[in-house]
Amino acid sequence: AREVELAATVQAELLPGKGPHVVGPLTVVGSWRPATRCAGDFWGFHPLGDGRALLAIGDVTGHGVASAMVTAACAGALEVCVRRASTRLELTDVVSALDVAIRRVGGGQLAATCFAAIVDPVNLKITYVSCGHPVPYLCRPTALHALVGRGNLLGMGVPTPPRQQERALEPGDLIVWYTDGVIEALDPAGKPFGDRRLQQLLKKLDRARSSPLAVHDIIQANLAAHRAGRALDDDETIVTARIAETAP
Repeated sequence: AREVELAATVQAELLPGKGPHVVGPLTVVGSWRPATRCAGDFWGFHPLGDGRALLAIGDVTGHGVASAMVTAACAGALEVCVRRASTRLELTDVVSALDVAIRRVGGGQLAATCFAAIVDPVNLKITYVSCGHPVPYLCRPTALHALVGRGNLLGMGVPTPPRQQERALEPGDLIVWYTDGVIEALDPAGKPFGDRRLQQLLKKLDRARSSPLAVHDIIQANLAAHRAGRALDDDETIVTARIAETAP
């Protein structure tokens, strides 16, 4: 029990707080809820010093101390990447560092999904890669866009660089990231929350209440209502970000 508590403490200290975290016109809010004392989810937010920011979210297979130590290694790898490269950071280097961390700490027994993005709220663009992770959503008043990416799980097989993609952003854009524990959350009858329910929720957002904090809490409240008292079957991580409609 003491070792589990220590692992959970280390993990919690290495992950960001809920926020809001602000970099220029970009505001980010995020949280993770472990299904057991130690979680397999992780997320990171790192300003790059030139107005851009790195945001990564991932899910390591399993639960317990082993998964928690891998997530801690991933959080450390993100920190090292940012410190070394700063404004020269490349997503391929981030994915490579995460893959190495997962292989070394997991002993080849664990794998992870990951979605890593560099958000540029000044030049209004997002560059991203996905390694088998659930699709994030770009929310606009008139449409909901999936940020689809293709790449293999980290920590397994032969390391293969994922395809890097870029998308233009607009002032007021909202982006929502999550782990599979969100869409797979079960109600007392065993029915999952589902991707379609999440999409419908995001489509109905009131623009007047679309701050990252408000949207984060709305999603979390809907998950809690869906579970209706049922304990978490998997870790749940939610990250929301928004670009201000006017310059701060």
